[in-house]
Amino acid sequence: MPLSAEIVESDSKKERECSSGPVPQKREQGRVCSYCCAHEADELSAFLLLIESDNHYRVDEVMKRSASEVTEKVTFVADNYVERGPFIRKYLKFGPGVGSAYAVIHQAQEQGTYLSHLPRIYAVYLLKDELVVVMEYLRGETLQDAVLRCGPSFQLAQETFPQVCEAVRELHEYFNPPLIHRDLKPANIVLSNGRVFLIDFGIARVYRSGSASDTSHLGTRAYAPPEQYGFGQTDTRSDVYALGMVLYYCLTGRTAEVADRESAFAHPLVPEEYRSIIELLIPAIVMTRLKICSVLLLLLLIGMCVILTISPRRPRA
Repeated sequence: MPLSAEIVESDSKKERECSSGPVPQKREQGRVCSYCCAHEADELSAFLLLIESDNHYRVDEVMKRSASEVTEKVTFVADNYVERGPFIRKYLKFGPGVGSAYAVIHQAQEQGTYLSHLPRIYAVYLLKDELVVVMEYLRGETLQDAVLRCGPSFQLAQETFPQVCEAVRELHEYFNPPLIHRDLKPANIVLSNGRVFLIDFGIARVYRSGSASDTSHLGTRAYAPPEQYGFGQTDTRSDVYALGMVLYYCLTGRTAEVADRESAFAHPLVPEEYRSIIELLIPAIVMTRLKICSVLLLLLLIGMCVILTISPRRPRA
């Protein structure tokens, strides 16, 4: 979906609840006889409205700052001083392949698609060379923080991994063509009120049939497959690779390395059945990797995880 300088928001005129996103007020625009002048006036008016709306946010916390992104926890303060929030606001350095997935997800949500494992996106707009995204603030902790706090465990894996798979299925099957996250890792998985959410879609992309490679090769190297670094185009199997790495992390508390691959992921904390699943998910050769692009295959994988938790076998020594 093409991005423009206009804010992407609902046309509803009803006031939303406090938990809902802020809706900037629209202004009447003067009549202009010339089409060109009217178009320029509309663009200027829209741009000024975006700036005004953006200035209504109070920054409560800067959660992340880098050369390409700033993520803030913010509160929307209306002209009458009524506050709504908190929300997450992201400023992304706009460029090829950066941030476009936010607009795609937002459009789907505005059209009524319920995405149970993705945060609600309230607005996506451009300000100069930055893409601004306003989205739901999720109260909870990342999977990475949960493992650091509680330690890795079989129980954590059985409670979270099926939901992580379901979250990835939403990206792959609720969108046509599929959305590829490309940066699945424990720090981008949030546990909130017993549910799992995926976050950080800054480098997510739409799958392009027939493309030989990605426009940009980004992501967290330890969780990214070889094709994400110039060896081909990423597709749904690229996220599947990351799923295997996430499962290994849940069980062991560490990121799999070359030596772990060479030992077929044998580890005292990894049950044999889960080790077999990891092997299916992350072979380096794309064509031999399990491709979760159908409901049947995904449910089979989740079913294996659930059934095996009833009477798991002993891990390999």
